[in-house]
Amino acid sequence: MADAASTTRRAVLSAALAAPLSASLAQAAPGRNPDAELMRLGREWRAAQDRAKSAPDGTGEAAYAALCAEAARLEFAIQAIPARTVGGLAVKAAIARQYAPERDDDGPSLDEMLTALVDDVLRLAATA
Repeated sequence: MADAASTTRRAVLSAALAAPLSASLAQAAPGRNPDAELMRLGREWRAAQDRAKSAPDGTGEAAYAALCAEAARLEFAIQAIPARTVGGLAVKAAIARQYAPERDDDGPSLDEMLTALVDDVLRLAATA
């Protein structure tokens, strides 16, 4: 039998997942995306990932480590910014998805990124 804390947690998560997540959740000035900074960092992260993944075979360890460190720096910056729209959640989900198969010691763990993602989903659902 589940304890009260588990039941409450399950109820909160069920309610949050059932809540419609739409662009209308974001309350911002007309024409301004409340997740503009998060989405900009997401584009930079994707570019940094592409640079690391496409590094030629002759790339030295130090140069490759620098490419990976830049991607990790962006991941930590993204983790620290609360998402305000579904687009912002998608940026964090893309990073979490990358770490699903295995953990990379240079970036946040999947658990850490998922915690940030779940916190944002629950916060957005509470404002619906």
